Amino acid sequence: MALGRLIFNTNHKTVIEAAGVIRAVLATMTAHTGHEGVQERGCCALVNLTFNANNKTVIMAAGGIPELLAALKAHVGALVQEQGLAP
Repeated sequence: MALGRLIFNTNHKTVIEAAGVIRAVLATMTAHTGHEGVQERGCCALVNLTFNANNKTVIMAAGGIPELLAALKAHVGALVQEQGLAP
C-alpha cells in the first residue's frame, strides 16, 4: 500500500525504478501467482509506474507484460483485472 502511494509522485517513480523495485514487484508476482492480493497490488504498482515513460521500458524488458497477462488470466473476475487493466 505504501509503495502505491509513493508511485503517484513523479520524482519517486524514477527513484523506485533505479532502486530495482520494478524487478522486485515482478519477482514477487512470479513467486505468488496464486495469491490474488499479491497479484492485485503488483498490477496496481506496475500500472501506476507506467506513467513514467522510462519505467515502461524497464517493465517490458523485465518481462512485465507476460507477468501482467498471467495475473489477469489466473484471476478472472477479481480485482486483479480491475488493477491490471486500469488506464
